[in-house]
Amino acid sequence: MAVVMFLLHLEVPLPFAYNLRIEEEYHFPGKELEIQTYSYVLLHKNEAVVIRADPSPHHPLDYRKRKLVAFPHHLHDEKGRIRSFTGRIEDFLKEVEKVLAERAQGRMRR
Repeated sequence: MAVVMFLLHLEVPLPFAYNLRIEEEYHFPGKELEIQTYSYVLLHKNEAVVIRADPSPHHPLDYRKRKLVAFPHHLHDEKGRIRSFTGRIEDFLKEVEKVLAERAQGRMRR
């Protein structure tokens, strides 16, 4: 049985000059669609990475030298630190919401 592959590349403009980039590669080995790999990135207007998540297996430990909870899934936070991450896009979107909320709060104080 042949494995069918699908690719998704999506870029969505967000408030405060941010862009959300979602890249996923899917395999369809039978009746179930599976995410083979992904990259979720929040970029600022100058293409600077704010946060990103991926399943590359090169980071077994977080920035505190603890094992990642769902290795190889991990998140690079706004300070460049490696943190545990579930691998679920819903959880990445929650992180994006936090960044946007913090930016909105900072803007309201000015």
